Amino acid sequence: MNWSRNLNVDRPAGRIGRVAQVFFGSLVCVLLAACAPPAGQGSPSQSESSSTLSPVVSPATPTPTVPQTSEPTGPSSVLVYFVTETPTGPRLARELRGVSGDARAGAVQAMINGPSDPDYTTFWDPATSVLSTSTQAGVVTVELNSAARNATVDKATANLMVQQLVFTATMDDPNAKVQLLIDGEVAGGLWGTTSWDQPIGRGDATTILAAVLTDRPANGSRLTSDDASFSGEVLAGSTLAWAVRHAGTSDEAAAGEVQANDGEGFVPFSITPELGPGRFVLELRAYPADGDPNTPLAIDTREFSFHLAA
Repeated sequence: MNWSRNLNVDRPAGRIGRVAQVFFGSLVCVLLAACAPPAGQGSPSQSESSSTLSPVVSPATPTPTVPQTSEPTGPSSVLVYFVTETPTGPRLARELRGVSGDARAGAVQAMINGPSDPDYTTFWDPATSVLSTSTQAGVVTVELNSAARNATVDKATANLMVQQLVFTATMDDPNAKVQLLIDGEVAGGLWGTTSWDQPIGRGDATTILAAVLTDRPANGSRLTSDDASFSGEVLAGSTLAWAVRHAGTSDEAAAGEVQANDGEGFVPFSITPELGPGRFVLELRAYPADGDPNTPLAIDTREFSFHLAA
């Protein structure tokens, strides 16, 4: 099923999003992921898979080809947040990205430059650049150039943009606050709808982030049997239904559910499917544990290819 974006905004040029879902977890850290080679077409037979959960306190139509991208390979792997549409409204989703140089500055610049997944988008002006970042006494200071003032958005979207930057910039300390400077001055009024005069911390993740956050696989990635796992976080108190389909078809190669009954906030999940070589679409659907799978809180999809390791 397809969820159409209904944000009342004019997007900056070069920012096109698809439709999916979003939110973030209780602990964001620097992660490492590996890249992997391409795959061929597999059979449509169902296979058994392993799903694990570690309690811690609208799908797009499959296409027959998968872009040839890879898992993050930069010196630092960071979580970068973007805006997505979910059945419950606009939320933040995230991508695991590889960056070089300063991890925080690289993450913020990646946020501005835009997502790899067409389900996601960003409303920051692409001409915006990171001038500096620093941390002192629990406050992360991010300095951007004047293009950061360019956006035509409503108040709700402006507030989501603020949280997008806050979540991305506090990758190593979710309790930190963020002060935004523009060309060396406190940002103050922004976009005609909000202001950033004081350091701002993360808001309530359960209302800001999508109910399912997919870290791996990256959209368009190439996986092998040595490293074929799906991971991320799901809203506590929900059920995560997942299915792997052959690209361009409705044939399931693997499917299952993960119960996120314990913990608070968001709960990490890990799924290890048994797949043959081929091109696939992963669909993750989060819905209340006592609710209807057909009325999900969020849906996320990732395209990937898979082959057996040499």
